[in-house]
This record gives sequence, C-alpha cells and structure tokens, in this order.
Amino acid sequence: MSSYVPYRVIPLVVAVWLLALLIFWRPSLRGAYAGLVAFVLIGILASAPIGTYFLRYPGDFTFRAEQASVMQDVERQKNTTLWDNPVRDNFTKTLLMFNWEGDPRPRHNLPKEPELDFVTAIFYALGFAVALARLRHPRHLLLFLWLFAMFMPGVLSLNDSNPHSLRTIGNIPTAFLFAGVFLESVCRAWPTR
Repeated sequence: MSSYVPYRVIPLVVAVWLLALLIFWRPSLRGAYAGLVAFVLIGILASAPIGTYFLRYPGDFTFRAEQASVMQDVERQKNTTLWDNPVRDNFTKTLLMFNWEGDPRPRHNLPKEPELDFVTAIFYALGFAVALARLRHPRHLLLFLWLFAMFMPGVLSLNDSNPHSLRTIGNIPTAFLFAGVFLESVCRAWPTR
C-alpha cells in the first residue's frame, strides 16, 4: 500500500467487504473474529509509516491525484452530457482494456493490445458472468468490489491517459481470479467417475 497510489483504495475495499459480511453473512464469520482482528491490527501497523507521513504532510496524500484528475477534463468541457462525459468514457475504456484495447503506452503493454491473451480474456469474461450470477456469495462480491475499486484510479484520471494499466495494476489478480471462477465452475460441472 505504501508503494503505489492506487493501492490506497484497498482499505476501502476491505472495509466495505467486511461491512457486507457483517450485514448479510454474519454466520460465515463465526470463528474468524481472531483472524479479522489480527488482519486489521497488522494492516494498521503496516500503514503506520506512510500514515504518519501523510499526517505531517497532508497535501502529499492527494497531490499526484489532483495533477492527473479527470475533473480537469470535466471542467474543460463545461457542458457534458451523460453520453459525452470523460468519466463515463474512462470507465468504458478501463472496462474494455482486458479484452478489447489496452494501454497505448509501450512501457506498460504492447501498445493498444488487450491486457489479457485471447484464452485468458475469454475465461475472464465468462468468469465475470458466472460471478455476477453468483453475486450472493461473499467471495464473488469481494471480486467485484476489488475490480471496480481498482478501476477508480484509472477512471478518475485524465481522459487522454486511459486506459492506463499501471493505474489499474491492482486488477491483475482479479482478472485471473475471474478466469479461475469460470474454470472452477467447469470443474464442478464436469462429471466425475
């Protein structure tokens, strides 16, 4: 979390997911309270150095985000509509970067190539659909919370810099976990001897 700005949204993902667990799946937390307390305490301890720094220098917490904010694009356009909106455009570009058109920067990816190879991209899309159908399960909710939260650093940045694979780097695990959701559903449906 101390190494790259997009990872600062991870505590929000964890907090929302734990809140959802407490509200909707409280019985699934039985026996996990000691682990959750340890997780929170270790998270606080690991975040203490950078937290202390930002308490001393609060302007540094948002400095880079302000420099690259999509709000600059919104202010330039003044009269944006729902269909002509930099935030919506960024969200669409970011959502499609795995399977359609990826980051144009050669230092992050092959320019404009999808972030995933053809086979993984198919498994990712199918796993996304399976997880969406099973959204009532906590693990699938966590995947969607993680995916969309880690989209935000890209979505909320300047329109001309999207899609941006480095700003959405936190979604590398989710892309493969969604692919794994599909493979798991195939394995469970496969007849056994």
